[in-house]
Amino acid sequence: MICNAVIRLAKFSDALRIAEMSRDLIESGLAWSWTPSYVVEEINKKNSNVVVMVRENEIMGFAVMQYLDD
Repeated sequence: MICNAVIRLAKFSDALRIAEMSRDLIESGLAWSWTPSYVVEEINKKNSNVVVMVRENEIMGFAVMQYLDD
C-alpha cells in the first residue's frame, strides 16, 4: 500500500537501486543510459530533483525532475 510509503529526496546511496530500476523497468531492450554515476550527477545538480518512494526500507519507485533556467 502506498499509505505506508515515504517520499523523500534521493541519497547517493540510492543511486545504484535507482539505476537498476531504470535499466530493468524503463530502459529494457535499450542501452543503459541511467547508470549509477549518471544518477549521482542528477542528485548533485542544482536544476534537478531526484526523489524516491520508500516502504519498509525498500525503494519502490523514483522520479527525476529537471528544470530549465527560465
